[in-house]
Formats: sequence, C-alpha cells, structure tokens
Amino acid sequence: MQYRVLPFTANVASGSSSSTAAAQLEALCQEQARDGFEFQTLETIETHVAGTGGCFGLGAKPPFTSAVSVAVFRK
Repeated sequence: MQYRVLPFTANVASGSSSSTAAAQLEALCQEQARDGFEFQTLETIETHVAGTGGCFGLGAKPPFTSAVSVAVFRK
C-alpha cells in the first residue's frame, strides 16, 4: 500500500459557513482521487518548536507547540 499525507488548512473568510471548508477538503480529495488515492482521515499533528537563545539573550524566543492538520490518502 502507498500513502500520501498532505497538509490541509481551510481558508474560510469571515461570515462564510463551514460548507466552505468542506468544499475545500472535497476538492483536495477529488484531486488525489485522480491519482488513484482514496481519502482515509483528517488528523492533527502537534509539534514542539524549540526556542532560540538569541545573541546574548537579545531576541530570544521561547519554545512553543504548534498544530497542523493533515489529510491522509491511501492507494
């Protein structure tokens, strides 16, 4: 089996409905289906981003956690 994992972030304007996000995911699924991939799931991956010490402490940034949504496809 072959898998494809792609980042997915819906671009929804203020005042738009959730159907806008659903339509964007549907378009991604149809695009991948043309390559023979079947949609499996939408998952969230959390990552830890290390902070930086800066130069002599100037401009230092603390570590933080970031989350990204990914769409998983299988062929």
